[in-house]
Order: sequence, then structure tokens, then C-alpha cells
Amino acid sequence: YEWHVVDASNGYSDSVVQSGNATSLLGSVYFDRDDQVYVVVTPFDGTDDGSPLSSNTVTVDNSVPSTPGVSIGPATPYEGVDPLICSVISPASDIDNDSVQYLYEWFDAGLNLVQSTGPTSALSDTVSGSNTTGGIWTCEVTSFDGTDYGGGSSVTVDVDNGGPCSLA
Repeated sequence: YEWHVVDASNGYSDSVVQSGNATSLLGSVYFDRDDQVYVVVTPFDGTDDGSPLSSNTVTVDNSVPSTPGVSIGPATPYEGVDPLICSVISPASDIDNDSVQYLYEWFDAGLNLVQSTGPTSALSDTVSGSNTTGGIWTCEVTSFDGTDYGGGSSVTVDVDNGGPCSLA
């Protein structure tokens, strides 16, 4: 087996990266997204080598990033007063080692998209308190590796429409 990688990041140069009896090739070591991989097999009957045969070439696809873990605060916000903060508490990862960014989308109690931010490398996003209304608000955070969107997480908070009380 003679394993070839056509390196997309190096002018599509064709290199033999492994030869011998191995019937598979470890991707995390030998190739990256957009590279092309094929194998040339030379049969041997114990006495003579046969004619080499080439496999089809496959192009390595992008792997989407994982889903981030998110939180929202404060725990008991007041309408028109408290800003809402959505934070990534468990960052997404990408097995292609692409840098991961996040798309933040905020929905009010009527499920209207109120604010969209990103993709950005920021690990939090804020809706101004003056823009909040009472009811259940949702923050959806979706990971993005520059090529594809990955998993998304959502978190909710109930915005109190009574406002803070003051004693006279």
C-alpha cells in the first residue's frame, strides 16, 4: 500500500505519506480538510508483484464544530432595566483545528428575532436592558468554523415585567 496525499495548502503537491502493509491512514496525522487522498496497491502472490492499481481520489470534507455550552443572566431580570447577557461557558471545539466563532441570536417572548450578533470570537453577547420586554427570552448560540455552522445551544430567562420595587 502506498498512501498519497495531495496537499491543498501546499499547491496541491502529491506526496507519499505512508507505504507498507497498513490498510488505512490516520487522518489526524496525515491530512487536513480539502486535501485529496488515494492509495496505490501492488498485489503480490508470494513470488511476483502484479500491476499497481490506484483507488479513486477522495477529498477530505470539513468537520463541523461541536456544540457550545451556554448560560444566561441575570437570573431575575426586570423589563426595560436589566441587560441580558448570554455567555459561552463551554467553548465549542473543531477537530479540523479551525478557529471557532459564535452566532448569537436573541428572541423575545413573541419569538421575534430582536438581535443577531456574529459570527464573532466573543464569548458573550448582551441585549441592552432598555430593549427588553416581559416574558421568556431565548438566546441561541451556534458555533461556526469559517466554513460550516455546527451545533447550537439555547437558553432562556423569564424577564419580569413588574420592574423593581422601591419602598417610599
